[in-house]
Amino acid sequence: MANEATDAKLFDKICIASQGYTGEVPEQHKSTAVAGLYRREIYVDENYDLAQEEIPVIEEIGGDAEPDFTVVHVMRMPTEGELKLYRRKSTGGEVKPGKRGRQIFKTSSNLKTAMSFYAQWLIRIEGAAVGEEAAQSLPLPVLTAHVDPLIQRQVVNAVVEAVTAKLSD
Repeated sequence: MANEATDAKLFDKICIASQGYTGEVPEQHKSTAVAGLYRREIYVDENYDLAQEEIPVIEEIGGDAEPDFTVVHVMRMPTEGELKLYRRKSTGGEVKPGKRGRQIFKTSSNLKTAMSFYAQWLIRIEGAAVGEEAAQSLPLPVLTAHVDPLIQRQVVNAVVEAVTAKLSD
């Protein structure tokens, strides 16, 4: 599979050591190990209220029935203007000329937009550490730099979806 090959390449770049293998680690095992790194669920705490100033976004990492780790991204409540701006910037794309006179709608990634809003809305992170330092003791720009951009996007999307759903109730 194409994903297995890509995951195996990433495994080769980040793996420090592996045990229990006599020789090369099989590609499928490498792929499973990399997939395990990103096995997580990210959602807004169901008990949050629009009247609150803080929105807890829960990131459950690994595990089957119970997560191995739980990290809470505490975000501030976005304004309606910020929500509108995020939605506008996230749906970016443009129509470009294609082959034989056809037009193609080329979408653009919203990763940079999400990262920008993550940095603006983040209040603190609970349940995480950078090296030996607890996340609460680090300045927000330093802490934000250590959060995977894909996770930042998932957290922002969870906030936008939850707040939009509550506003429309």
